[in-house]
Amino acid sequence: MKKIFTLVAAALCSMSMMAKDYTCPLVINMMGTDMPVDDIKVSVDEQKDGKYTMSLLNFKMNDFMQIGNIVIKDVEATKCGNVIMLNAARDIQITKGDDENVEWMGPGLGNVNILLKGELKGDNFNAYLNIPLAGNMIVGVKLGKNCNEMGQLPNAGFENFHEATYGSAKSQEPNGWHSFMSSTGSMASMVSAAVHTYASSEVRENAAADNKQCVKIVSTPVKFMGMVVASANGTITTGRLKAGSMTASSKDNCSFLDFSSTGVDANGDPFYAVLNNKPDAMKVWVKFKAGDGNKNPKATISALLTNGNMVQDPEDDKYAANIIGRAQNSSIESKDEWQEITIPFTYDNENEMPKAALVTMSTCAVPSGGSKSETNPDVLYVDDVEMVYNADVKKITMDGEDITNKFDEAGELEIEGYTKNLDINNFQLEAIGAGAYVTKKITADGFDTYVSLTVTSNDLKNCVTRTITFKDYTTTGIKNLETITLPNGVKAIYNMAGQQVTSMQSGQVYIVKYTNGESKKMIKK
Repeated sequence: MKKIFTLVAAALCSMSMMAKDYTCPLVINMMGTDMPVDDIKVSVDEQKDGKYTMSLLNFKMNDFMQIGNIVIKDVEATKCGNVIMLNAARDIQITKGDDENVEWMGPGLGNVNILLKGELKGDNFNAYLNIPLAGNMIVGVKLGKNCNEMGQLPNAGFENFHEATYGSAKSQEPNGWHSFMSSTGSMASMVSAAVHTYASSEVRENAAADNKQCVKIVSTPVKFMGMVVASANGTITTGRLKAGSMTASSKDNCSFLDFSSTGVDANGDPFYAVLNNKPDAMKVWVKFKAGDGNKNPKATISALLTNGNMVQDPEDDKYAANIIGRAQNSSIESKDEWQEITIPFTYDNENEMPKAALVTMSTCAVPSGGSKSETNPDVLYVDDVEMVYNADVKKITMDGEDITNKFDEAGELEIEGYTKNLDINNFQLEAIGAGAYVTKKITADGFDTYVSLTVTSNDLKNCVTRTITFKDYTTTGIKNLETITLPNGVKAIYNMAGQQVTSMQSGQVYIVKYTNGESKKMIKK
């Protein structure tokens, strides 16, 4: 008996170790407006299979909209360096909360298709939930003090800096970003003592009230035996800089990123930026002025989205398989005024989700091609880097017919006298948004039947819906009633038994059919 008790106690202890509670600031987003609510307890439990269960109990939006218990099981977990990313697209039943005197809304909502993105980092949990409550009303639920930073680069507004050192030399490096003072490589000693980065109050007019600083990046002369022999372009990166060759154009001079690297900077941050998202573009504010002697007056910004394994910029072919997407602008003009530029991403691997972003910014697009002047160097100011996630409709077909332009301005379309069986698979939506989610759903109210087609951005923060109302349509003619959520461009997913599924499990083989007519056999990583 004592032995049984000991085993039970050990099992309970093990279970408690797998579960963790977080007290998170709660913000409700409705119609693009954030409404802060009181802190709420969130439980995040690791399952035996490595997936997670997230529980948001007794969830209330306000005193009038009291939802209930939201429990999302089998949440996919992806290890990205020092962060565990959580992702789910799931139909759930919201149950009533603990207070029997409350009229909980959740049980009356039926199947609710919830989209979830979360991150576990140290003792912090952040998450964004996309919850359809009624009709076309979709509520965003923000959890955690850093929720707004999800899907973005660290310290993207350059408001926070730390002191980097090399010997007796010191500089201000933006948190999460790195310059030559924290570089590595055989030639690091020649460039690491030079100051390339500064915290600057040179922000643009009409910037947000909390935008107090930006980063100032400058070129410096490289001296040998007291003589200026070259220019070291001012450069910052979310990875780490390597100075490995005397030849400026050598690929041994690069920025690089690798999750296997255990080094940290002077602020204790790793030399990589986690980004488990698929952005469509990168927006950034820049102000660039070329200095004396610069014969190549073009600054450059590039971004490589990776699987977390070794990549470098400039690229090396032996690491090409680790690159999922890229964005680059090597033609930023010397205007000495603030300008906002948008750099679109292109994807080499459309089926894989990135895990990290190697972003590199430099005062000159040509290696060692900038100013050698100490008094009038190349200067690049950078502020407010933003990853952009699109959500819009490109094309909708019903029974093979293009109906894209038949919707009114509110996104509504009424159809009378429809006599065919309603099958959710007969509606196809081509979305705008590289990583957007497409959700298709059939509902009925006893009078009419509705087909809702929703595009949600990859960061879950924007969505658009098109609704088709079938007047006086009988529900007996409905096939495949369940909600289907698929990545943009995917028509259907089938397991090896030929059954259609809405999501893929790690390690399993699937047949994926795309809206362009292609079909591929793949293994979910």
